[in-house]
Amino acid sequence: MDFYSLLDQVTELLRRRGRVTYRALRLQFELDDEHLEVLKDELIKAQRVAVDEHGDVLVWVGEAGSAPAPTPPPAQPVQWPEAKVD
Repeated sequence: MDFYSLLDQVTELLRRRGRVTYRALRLQFELDDEHLEVLKDELIKAQRVAVDEHGDVLVWVGEAGSAPAPTPPPAQPVQWPEAKVD
């Protein structure tokens, strides 16, 4: 399997599940240690869509380059029209 096809499959799996152990990735995709390390480097360092947890779990953190949700502007006080006194 082409590396980037594998990367796309792992990315989709991680996005859906949120967390995946490295052992599960080795089993599911028949990865050796070198291929797993390259995959981790790509997801964690290059794409920045995952983080390592305790050296045995890959955790999804979101899309690369995605900006945080914009914060709404502060609420403006309501200005009521002045009542006319006759």
